Amino acid sequence: MQFEKYFKIWLTRETTITLKQALVIAKQELLDMVYDPLGISGPKSWWWCAAVLEVLQQEDFIREFEILKDAPKNQMIPSKAGVIY
Repeated sequence: MQFEKYFKIWLTRETTITLKQALVIAKQELLDMVYDPLGISGPKSWWWCAAVLEVLQQEDFIREFEILKDAPKNQMIPSKAGVIY
């Protein structure tokens, strides 16, 4: 999985799971609730993976997650300083 080392995911306070395991949970429950600003909409998009984890946390399927690495340069979304999007 391309972004496995980009996120740390806690299922419970003591138990961590992999991104692949989190996506299996999401596939069963709520993938239609996720928006990808790049339009890739799949595990090849860092933004999509982060959005899936956010929804899993909001819906109490996972306890929390931590972003270990930001999106790769080829998936950065262009923005201007001082502009609120």
